[in-house]
Amino acid sequence: MDAKKIEELARPICDLIKTNGNPYTQVIISCEQVRVTEDVLGVPMKE
Repeated sequence: MDAKKIEELARPICDLIKTNGNPYTQVIISCEQVRVTEDVLGVPMKE
């Protein structure tokens, strides 16, 4: 994979998240689908 090409393709998606998402928005891209997800709750577990 070419890191520069990935960055070039990802930049518009990152900009979209910055303007229309929130800090908990993620876009997961595979060859079969594109998913937009958001974390609702995260609690770190200490041992």
